Amino acid sequence: MANRPALKFCLPLAAGVLLGWVAPFPPLVLLWLTAVLFLAALAALIFFRTREALAALLLPLLIVSFGALLITVDMQTVPANDPALYLSPDTVTVSGTVSESGGKTARSARFQVDCSSISKGDTSLGLTGRILVMISGRAANSPGAGLLTPGRQIEIRGPLLGIGPARNPGEIDWQAHYRLAGIRARMNVRSPDQIRTGDVSSDGFVNRFVIPVRRNLSERLIRYVGNREARFLNGLFLGERNQVPSDLKADFITVGVMHLLAISGQQVVLVALLIAALLTVLRVPEKPRFFVVACALAYYVLLTGSSPSVTRAGIMSIVMLGSGIAQRRPDIHNALGIAAAAILLWDPKQLFDPGFLLSFSAVLAIVLLYPLIIQAAPGITARFARIRLLDLAWKGAAVSLAAGLGTAPIVAYFFGRVSLVGFLANILIVPLSSIALVLGMLTVGASFVWGWLASVYAAGADA
Repeated sequence: MANRPALKFCLPLAAGVLLGWVAPFPPLVLLWLTAVLFLAALAALIFFRTREALAALLLPLLIVSFGALLITVDMQTVPANDPALYLSPDTVTVSGTVSESGGKTARSARFQVDCSSISKGDTSLGLTGRILVMISGRAANSPGAGLLTPGRQIEIRGPLLGIGPARNPGEIDWQAHYRLAGIRARMNVRSPDQIRTGDVSSDGFVNRFVIPVRRNLSERLIRYVGNREARFLNGLFLGERNQVPSDLKADFITVGVMHLLAISGQQVVLVALLIAALLTVLRVPEKPRFFVVACALAYYVLLTGSSPSVTRAGIMSIVMLGSGIAQRRPDIHNALGIAAAAILLWDPKQLFDPGFLLSFSAVLAIVLLYPLIIQAAPGITARFARIRLLDLAWKGAAVSLAAGLGTAPIVAYFFGRVSLVGFLANILIVPLSSIALVLGMLTVGASFVWGWLASVYAAGADA
């Protein structure tokens, strides 16, 4: 811990967020407590000879108090123009921009909309916040529903309602789920007349430089690979999990490999390696190469939707690469702490998101349990080390088992099931998905240069 300051900050910060979640206090009380602890820690560092001992006690308490303050302000403070303050059983018109597609079937679809205004009659008010739009009935199969892609400006007419809690045991608590995303209001759409679509917005960096690129890459995969397989690759490469066929998604959940559709370290490392290899061939010096790779990884995080898993992987990759540039020994524990602290400071609610917990617990379990599993079977390790393929299979099995043990409690809590064959399935499916992912990336890259070469890579990815 002495050389891991990020862990010293991250662990009490997470403890404070957890404390503020389970035992909420008035924000003003926590603000005063945080201020008093800050002044006490500052005084201990300046005036007392035993400042190290005092600081060792006061600084963690200060961080815990700060974490509790962050989550309390986040959860108890509703902005003055949040859509949840204007719930109405009467028909209103909400204008905004589609920010995220949450899944679509033949009978229904879900979208998240960043609101800009709400109007009723001649009265119009500005809004800043996000709502959930649930489409069903005739509206789900209307031409307008097909246009509801991220960045599209829309108007929705209907009652603005709250999101109710789960009413039956074992049922998904959508209120808690969307509360973590800052969504407290919804609109139900059953008729095509309730939706009016507009142009694709070009306001902001994401709408102008990220969403069009994501759409273009997705279309190229569909054009060269084929519909069903391309939809899987879109989930694997671009984080478009809503495009993955529902039956395939159900199979992945049953077998215990659903994590492959969550953009994480595998995709981020491949992106970093491909870009670094290209820059090395072009003889770009080390420091400019790191800067380009870091910017590319940050862009890839935005391109894939900035989920907790890809954000964690992106931050950790940049930190690990940066440590080499700074001539420091890379420390995965410290990198993990930096990633967790950055995410929690930006949005403390992420501590209770399944994606955040699964991503960090998997990495931590691999770091802690993988060496123990290898050491627990020295005979197998020594025997398999003589044959390259067996050695890779054994180490892959150990990684899969470690990650499975670390994530099993979280999977059981959130999803009510644990796959007993998951760690065995990962041994086969993870390498195959990595090959498919690389071929998918090469397909997209080659499609800009030579269509025939792109079709060759696409045929391999399809297989």
